[in-house]
Amino acid sequence: MLATASMITLLIEAYDLSVYAAMTALVIGPLFFPALSPFGETLAAFGTFATGFIARPIGAVLFSHIGDYYGRRLAFLASMAITGCATTGIGCLPTYNSVGSAAPLMLLLLRLVQGMASGGVGNGLLLVVENSPIQSRVIWCSLPHAGISLGYLAANGIVASLTSVFGAREFREWVWRVPFWLAALLVIAGLLLRKYMPESPEFVELVKEGGRASLPVVELLRTHWETFFLTVGAFSFSPAVTQIVSVWSLAYVTGNLNIDKATVIACVMVAVGLKGALLPFVAIIINRRSLRKVCLVGSCAMLFWAFPMMLLMHAGRPLFMMVSFIGAEICLLPVSVAATVYLVELYEPRIRSTGLTISHNFSSLIGGALSPLIAVLLTKSDGPPLGVAVYLSAISFLGIICLSRLPDVSNKEIG
Repeated sequence: MLATASMITLLIEAYDLSVYAAMTALVIGPLFFPALSPFGETLAAFGTFATGFIARPIGAVLFSHIGDYYGRRLAFLASMAITGCATTGIGCLPTYNSVGSAAPLMLLLLRLVQGMASGGVGNGLLLVVENSPIQSRVIWCSLPHAGISLGYLAANGIVASLTSVFGAREFREWVWRVPFWLAALLVIAGLLLRKYMPESPEFVELVKEGGRASLPVVELLRTHWETFFLTVGAFSFSPAVTQIVSVWSLAYVTGNLNIDKATVIACVMVAVGLKGALLPFVAIIINRRSLRKVCLVGSCAMLFWAFPMMLLMHAGRPLFMMVSFIGAEICLLPVSVAATVYLVELYEPRIRSTGLTISHNFSSLIGGALSPLIAVLLTKSDGPPLGVAVYLSAISFLGIICLSRLPDVSNKEIG
């Protein structure tokens, strides 16, 4: 029941992020930055998207301290509730035409709050791993990751439905707010599930023994600094690919290739849905294997897929575009299944929340925040976006180098 509850609550976090990502590509620029040129609107919209990722490491420091000192459960529930409230608040904001320059400032503030709160959601995954039997923790951890795919599908399915039912004018006037408002209902559902989330037995044991770290961030950087920096570099390619597929591609294909929004969203949804459906099966296959080597397979696959992906997408045909997205999501499958458990195994319980959440969020900052911005800057020409392919190959290669230097700690006792 814990895995199911965590799956639903991580679905909520993914929904919040995905709704804003979709609106970034569709309406955030014209609604909040109309004084800029079309290119400036796009750049500013992706800039506000990036600020959430910039704030995530700050939130990770706060919520990881709570997770290591006051409990994983408290840190997770608090971050989930604040994230949902910030998302709902974005749907209530006035636009530039109503209040002028105050609108983008309020948007930026709520995006920062949303990003900071999202920095602690990794404690939900930590709860699942630490409550799971050692022989099957990879399998159990795959269920919350499937929830992330479901959150993306829910967000983009709602957005796609609304764009098809309502005209462009109505959508920009008020319909764009509806997906943000629905986040409030999801937060209520998530809080109702909190009774199915017991505290981590490792943390309970730490409290009994008096073994909690008073300053876990300081201890992490003093005793595990090399591991921390290597894990950040190792897993930056995963959020980079995710944001290229789910955010930048929507803006690029609709703006440069003149393909309608619903078609692009449908192609991405098929790819993400397939990945979510395959996660538990892949977890069963790799459950007792070397998790470091599994992650290496994913980074190597993405290194070689980056150029075919961009060429297929640029072809402008929905089938080719879908294949390009599916290939990218398949490359991420091994990492999505193995990375969380591998990171948990790398850090001892007294600093585990700190090691997991901060390294994960710095990876998201380097890969997720900057990728759409970099991709926009690399695609000013009319030809295939090969500059984006070079970028994805480079960040995947960085992952290979860092993973090669990390230890193989698979299937060790984590308590």
